[in-house]
Amino acid sequence: MLPPSFRRACALAAALVLGAGPPATAASAQEPGPPSSPPSTTTTAPAATSATATPGPRAELKVSASVPDGPFVPGDEVPLTVTITNAGGADATGVVIYAFNPGDDFSFSTPRQAWGEFEPTGPGATIPAGESRVLEATGTIGWTGGEPAIRVIAEVAEPRESASTEVPVPMLPLGTTGTVGGLVFGDTDGDGTADPGEGLAGVRIDLYAPDGTAFGTTTGGDGRFSFTEVPAAVYSLSTGGVPGGWVLDRVPDLRVDGTGKHTGLRVRGARPLSEALSATIEFTEKTYRPGDEPHLRVTLSNHGAGDVTGVKAACDRPGEGPHLRGWHDPARWGDLAGPGVTIAAGATRTWTVSGTLPASADDHGRVFVHCDFGPDPGYGRGYPDAFAQAKVPGRTGSSWGHVYHDQDGDERQDDGEGPEGVRVGIVDPGTGDVVARTTTGENGRIDFEDAPVGLYRLQTFGPWSVVDPDNAFVAITTDAYPRSGWGHRIEPGPDQPDTGNVGPDPVTEAPPLPAPGDRDATGGGAEGLASTGVNAVTMSAAGLAVLLAGAAALVLARRRRQAA
Repeated sequence: MLPPSFRRACALAAALVLGAGPPATAASAQEPGPPSSPPSTTTTAPAATSATATPGPRAELKVSASVPDGPFVPGDEVPLTVTITNAGGADATGVVIYAFNPGDDFSFSTPRQAWGEFEPTGPGATIPAGESRVLEATGTIGWTGGEPAIRVIAEVAEPRESASTEVPVPMLPLGTTGTVGGLVFGDTDGDGTADPGEGLAGVRIDLYAPDGTAFGTTTGGDGRFSFTEVPAAVYSLSTGGVPGGWVLDRVPDLRVDGTGKHTGLRVRGARPLSEALSATIEFTEKTYRPGDEPHLRVTLSNHGAGDVTGVKAACDRPGEGPHLRGWHDPARWGDLAGPGVTIAAGATRTWTVSGTLPASADDHGRVFVHCDFGPDPGYGRGYPDAFAQAKVPGRTGSSWGHVYHDQDGDERQDDGEGPEGVRVGIVDPGTGDVVARTTTGENGRIDFEDAPVGLYRLQTFGPWSVVDPDNAFVAITTDAYPRSGWGHRIEPGPDQPDTGNVGPDPVTEAPPLPAPGDRDATGGGAEGLASTGVNAVTMSAAGLAVLLAGAAALVLARRRRQAA
């Protein structure tokens, strides 16, 4: 027999897909409501009994819910308190909670496992007869109109029993606006305050709302900026185009509620830490095998006039590729993964650290580590970084891509720009050895098959040269991790013979991550917003609707798609 959680998920998924709303045993959610108002009416659905069954004690659920006094704005995190009472004579087993929005005008989005053992994706919790459970989960709200409310349903699948309630959420009225403004400055004297002449002109400032709306402007000659008539919501502020290498402090999210509290922002710029602190990292061995535990040496040097304190390692920011594991473990990386280290002015310090190979290392033929070092691992701007890699040999793989002669200078391959018959190879950066060779086909297509897995540089032979040889990387991988669809520019050049070795040229900086999968690389960008005034750009986000039979978690995730 199918488990209750599976049947519960199927019923909910079917109802949502058919547009009929949640079934009697599932929940659909609306907006969070104020706790100051009394809980809404609780309804219960009696358990179905067989005509021949002997009546006996049964569970009877009651549910109430509340939120704090508002008013709230879109993007606020709102705690929802739910009380579930079993007023019946039998224990209620497999109790789960649903709390989400039934429409598109309001959303209440909680993180995974917010309800603990009452999560609808699990087996549910038990509430003994006559007892209650009080739960709290915090969700991010979104609102574009309609009546903001959260619907909460507590349910037991067998015997069927449910109770529901609906809680209004007090919101600031739609149409409430505010002003955001301030000054961006480069703190030349390091006193932490903006002095005359320190304003930074031409800095791009963008505000992003929870619904994807963006407001953009540029600082004036005195470093000042202003946004007016900004709809009430919680905004993130980002910067770009900062002149002179200044690194701007991170700005916390801004809650615009019409009170004008964000009209005097000060966004401080400091010199990048990398101007004073340098970093290197190296594996102690050039080659590893699956199961090995790599060791590395990390060296930090302070070239500045003052001590640098609280320096921590932050590694694997992209989260892509065969990066070393275990770098965040203080048992392996010491204080670099803990409270941080101090490097005195003029001093150099070295640590020996360790990690583990990722499971995919032999599929890629390598392991690498890429870290930056500074006091705030969550930020990282302007911090010194270091890169190292080592081989994990033994397997073979493939990769394909193109070379092209960019005759029109648009930095992309057009029809007719891929020369046929060009002799090419891939070179081991560490040794300079040519490990595989082939010839371009139609439209400059290149296929490397049954080559040793690893990261290589592309090399041409004959009357062609690679335009950017230092970054002309080709990743040979197994079929489990395809890295194909790359493209590199070539141009006519002096004849280059194939001697079998072009000389070592180790990779000392993090290379661009090869595109995953078999696809053609494409580029693009968004045109900048106007430099004066306020421009609103609504970024349309296509909703991802994923429905798997019996997967209530995925249905709920779709309904909560605006989670922060």
